[in-house]
Amino acid sequence: WGEHYRNVGLMIDQYEAADIILMNFADPVKNTFEVVSELAKSVSIPVAVSFMGGGEEEKTNRVKMQRSNIPVFSSPARAMRGIQAVVWRSEYRRSREGGDHQR
Repeated sequence: WGEHYRNVGLMIDQYEAADIILMNFADPVKNTFEVVSELAKSVSIPVAVSFMGGGEEEKTNRVKMQRSNIPVFSSPARAMRGIQAVVWRSEYRRSREGGDHQR
């Protein structure tokens, strides 16, 4: 299954269809970290993860991803709020920097 995720992620990146890839996992999936990590290294856009399940597999993968600087959220809604906050902050900083140059 990992190859399918990778191929879709590569197409999203190639055709500039999105600014970020959010991967949602509701059940524990084997090799999740390896698949997500490989995708994150293969594309030019950020990759984030939402884990909604539980168990040891999720806990282990969550820690690995966080240590690899892959954002991990506990639900798709939290992921969207986190992404929204980053976008808002980036736009705010750009507007402040642009305002300083106009003086």
